[in-house]
Amino acid sequence: MTLMTALMSIKAQAIGPRDVASDGSPVKWANGAVYVDVEQDVLVGSKNVSALIDDGLSQWDDLSEADLTITRREISADIDGTNVCEYLYAAPTCTTAEQNNGINPLIIDEDGSIMCQFFCDVSGSRARYIYLGFASIALSNATTGVAIKGGAVFNAACLEGELQSGCSAAGITGFSDDDFTSFMVHEMGHFLGLDHSQVNKTEAENDDDTDNNLINTMFPTFILGNGSYFKIPHADDKAAIAQLYPSTTFTSSTWTLTGNLYNTDGSTQIQCGNIVARNVSNPRGDAISALSGDFASAGSADGTFQIVGLTAGASYTLDVESIGSSYRGASGYTPCRGSNGEAAPPSATLLPAFTSSLSFTAAAGERLNVACTRTSTGGDCVEAAVSDGTGGSGGSSESAGGAGCSLIKNGENN
Repeated sequence: MTLMTALMSIKAQAIGPRDVASDGSPVKWANGAVYVDVEQDVLVGSKNVSALIDDGLSQWDDLSEADLTITRREISADIDGTNVCEYLYAAPTCTTAEQNNGINPLIIDEDGSIMCQFFCDVSGSRARYIYLGFASIALSNATTGVAIKGGAVFNAACLEGELQSGCSAAGITGFSDDDFTSFMVHEMGHFLGLDHSQVNKTEAENDDDTDNNLINTMFPTFILGNGSYFKIPHADDKAAIAQLYPSTTFTSSTWTLTGNLYNTDGSTQIQCGNIVARNVSNPRGDAISALSGDFASAGSADGTFQIVGLTAGASYTLDVESIGSSYRGASGYTPCRGSNGEAAPPSATLLPAFTSSLSFTAAAGERLNVACTRTSTGGDCVEAAVSDGTGGSGGSSESAGGAGCSLIKNGENN
């Protein structure tokens, strides 16, 4: 039996940015220079997880598509539930840590005590085991989007071979080294500024374990036992990180598809529709998504989207669909989480799924623009003149994020 976990956001923002600054810029680390400060104690029982941390960080650091340098440093301290707020800034639970010291802690929660500090008030004592980790850019400049402080916590209480006694009662029989690493890769995606993305929803939600290799790293759910696949960024994940931190050759070696998603009247735009470009020669493997209006403020009726990283000369059809009904609130996508002042994304009734009747292609370095328009039963996409949308929302000089996205056993959230 597989155990599905949901990846929840405690904070608000498809590939796309996790948050957007008031000038429309994505929240990210300046110049792709990222420093991660690992606590001194990386022993879980008798198991040293240092190599797993390196594996998790390298999955992003080694991508040729992105100009990104992740530097691992060390905090000379053992961090647990008694002192976590001295190092981690994660409002509203931890707000006393120094905000501008350049320290971005990565903490291994050996016994689940930190998870309990954050979540037991809401989920009871089982939160110590069912919450598997969280990470985010916790503070950023609200005008420019430049990240100021980040943090990450990973729960090793139910790591195979070192299980705490409460894991079984919480419904977790243990997770492998690859699973643990994959949690890190997904959460560090949020630490770098990425949102969730929905590419192969069918494969992620069916009971067929043979196609789990098609579930992308930033998908909002995870199947225990799928870590060896989930930890390796897929085409959608690579395009997402390159959108924030493009290598010098990324834009010139791929092509970009931009567009607008319209309602039935052909003029009103639809925000928070999911658009997936699928290579007709490899539709499930080479698939890259975008969320309409993801750079705009919540409720702006902005239907613009941009899909980057498409293979030069390859032909792509476009799937237009709603966000899965389970992905709301903490498991959702900014700017349409259905909570904290954000409207829910359009339902499958309001946005029936459709696939473009045409395929689209372009050469390396080129951009093609389309208009996708829904009908009462579906819709279609056609090539169109460029139409620029709105974006960004007001803000103060500094923006506080929450604890980012956290992994939790399915059925326990919201």
